[in-house]
Amino acid sequence: MTLHPTPLPPPDTFADLLLTVTAVSGELPTAQVSRLPGAQTYKQKAITQIKKKNLLSAYNRQDLRGLRLTSAGKRAMIEQYPERYQTMLSGENTLNAPKYSYSGRLRLHRLAEVLVTMFKAGVDVFPWEKPALTLTDGRLTGFSLDRPCYYPSLEVKEMGPQGMKVRGSRATGVLFAESGVYAVYNTGDTVSRWEYKAEMRLKALMQTAFSGYSYDGRLGSRPLQAILFSNDMKLLNEQMADARAHDRRERSAESQRVKTNYFILSGSYEHFHYLTNDRCGELVLQLLCDKSAKTMLDAILMQDLSHAGQGGVECDAYDKNGVPVLFGYTCDLPRIKRFDDALSLRDIPGTIICFDYQESALRGFCGSRVQFQRIDIDAVEGEVIHRQKEAD
Repeated sequence: MTLHPTPLPPPDTFADLLLTVTAVSGELPTAQVSRLPGAQTYKQKAITQIKKKNLLSAYNRQDLRGLRLTSAGKRAMIEQYPERYQTMLSGENTLNAPKYSYSGRLRLHRLAEVLVTMFKAGVDVFPWEKPALTLTDGRLTGFSLDRPCYYPSLEVKEMGPQGMKVRGSRATGVLFAESGVYAVYNTGDTVSRWEYKAEMRLKALMQTAFSGYSYDGRLGSRPLQAILFSNDMKLLNEQMADARAHDRRERSAESQRVKTNYFILSGSYEHFHYLTNDRCGELVLQLLCDKSAKTMLDAILMQDLSHAGQGGVECDAYDKNGVPVLFGYTCDLPRIKRFDDALSLRDIPGTIICFDYQESALRGFCGSRVQFQRIDIDAVEGEVIHRQKEAD
């Protein structure tokens, strides 16, 4: 008997987006539905209708609540969009073969959280939107972007033998933007533990294969950076207290074991940004990806300040009293630590400008010499992000 796939929702609707994100994620945490565009009542109604059509089902085990495509949903998506889903939703690949272990599902949830944040920040995330990652002689060839693109770790591994070298890495994927290429991590609501050698293999791949690409017609080598997503800012000090404890023990007999855990402040990446899995993180991510928007914000912050010279403190500006000022709103933890250490070494005060929601956590991270100036994130969204979108 021939099975006729259930008709899919119309394109460019919430229901269509939900099925698409679920397909690309493998399993979508139910908590992420509220972050997708649309009114909550409308979304709940759409989900109910999708479930009635047997396209989507809920899967709840061990306090992990997720949404998965049903077999009928997969058949319908393959039937209507074979070029997109034939490979993705058939066979024994990671996205199609259901995961039932807690660790396996948690990994899918972490991947999905980042995917939603990237999507909300205007980054291209779906495979059919992006150029393929193709290596020739170990490097990207003909790789040209005019928008930031995010490649989940599953897509990186599918490049072939070189992509498989990143097995064991905790990274959820790699982000390509005008400002650089970023290794992306997501710690969720826990403190990260790092597999140092695996992360260094990922960095080596990024350095040799990914750092040179054309963006908006401009070819060049771009810096390697990293992003750590977390559910909220409260975890920052727990994460950093753990790292600093490892830092103090690095020269002990346990140093090799310690290195597997200590990563953010080790110098592996000169710039390691701490972002949250919410609207605030989306906005900071937009600033990291949109050089024009970041330049506009920096220009606003530079009012009544003078540009930093070649002094001994790594900073962005000086105030009228000669106090060094750091723009810390991207929450670049190694840079903030270098700034704090320089102030301590010279026994001088300094100022960090950050978003209002970041201040409390950064106060706990920095010493008493640092003063803070807060930026209203709502004002920045209205005056910088929206204005830049209109200009584009």
